[in-house]
Formats: sequence, structure tokens, C-alpha cells
Amino acid sequence: MSKVLLPLYYLPSVSWFVHFFSSPEVVIESCESFVKSTARNRCCIAGAGGKLMLSIPVEGGRDHHQLYRKTKISHHENWQKKHWHSIASAYSSTPFYEYYVQTLEPFYSNKHESLFDFNLQLLNVLLQLLKCDKQFELTTDFQRQPEQVTDLRYSIITNKALPRYYQIFEDRNGFIADLSIVDLLFHLGPDAKSYLLNTIQKCS
Repeated sequence: MSKVLLPLYYLPSVSWFVHFFSSPEVVIESCESFVKSTARNRCCIAGAGGKLMLSIPVEGGRDHHQLYRKTKISHHENWQKKHWHSIASAYSSTPFYEYYVQTLEPFYSNKHESLFDFNLQLLNVLLQLLKCDKQFELTTDFQRQPEQVTDLRYSIITNKALPRYYQIFEDRNGFIADLSIVDLLFHLGPDAKSYLLNTIQKCS
């Protein structure tokens, strides 16, 4: 299929971006119900202690049943401060932390209400940082079994065979593959895009 249907994740993984870059046409699901315990409000980074999952709390918790577009971020706890502290602790010594910190930090100091809108704004900024000008569409209605598209909305988008790149805590933890795209950006900087394109070539 030349068109892929992707879910909207929080700071998506490297594998998610491999799918995004490798597909001639990209559609992002915007009409689904919120799916709990998924990367829609979670991402993984790695610091001195190894792999760490960051989770955005949402209103309703375990009893949450509503559209993703209407899902609101819970601010009963200061998750933004915790997430940014974790990101800064993990990546402040990486080669390109200072290169991107001013672009990403405002997402963790300004209050956001909608999880979907927050993730979408982050995605657009991440694509800018990756120098990617590919356009994508948002779905206008929900289709349980869409046709003429590779549907990855409910698949586990992961690839543990991704090529190794330098990680500052690799001497302690070994190389940890398929973390959030921010791991790739902070370590490789402008070469992150080349890494994704080279990965696609090797897998094709």
C-alpha cells in the first residue's frame, strides 16, 4: 500500500517516524475513541538508570471512555514539570540538547487542555526539527476497516532491529532501540533525518 494510517502518539518512537517517512501518503487517525495504556499518552526515553516511560495523565483515568479529540489532560499533578525534569536529566549532556531545548521546553511550561491537540502540535514541531516537509491528512470520520490503506492504528509500531547510534549512557545500559524520537534528535541532531532515511533504505 502507498498510503498508511497512523495513530497520533505522544513524542512518537523512531519506528513510528520510519513508517511516516517511508510512506508516500500519510493519514493520521483523528476520529477514534481514546485507547488507554498506549503510546497515545505515553513515550519512552532513556537516562542513566535505563529505559523510562513518561505518561500524560488524562481526565477520567481508568474509567475514561470518549473520543481522543475530546480527551482532556489532567492537571491534578504537575506532570509537565516531571516530564521535563526527566527529559533534561536524560539528555542535558547529549551533543544536541542545547540545539533543541528552547523549541521543546515551552511544551512543558505552558498549560494544554486537549491531549490530541498537544500531541499534534508536538508532532508538527518534531517534523520541523527533522526538516521534513511531507504533508499529512487527518481522518474526517472513523472507519473500523478502512480500504486502500495500511492500517497501523492498533498495531504495536516497533522495530527492535533499528541500527545502532551513539547513546551517552550506552556504557551502562547497552544500546536501547526504538525510544522516542527525541532520543534520536538529542544524540544525532541534524543527522537524525539521514538516520531515518538510511534505515528505510536498509529495510526496503
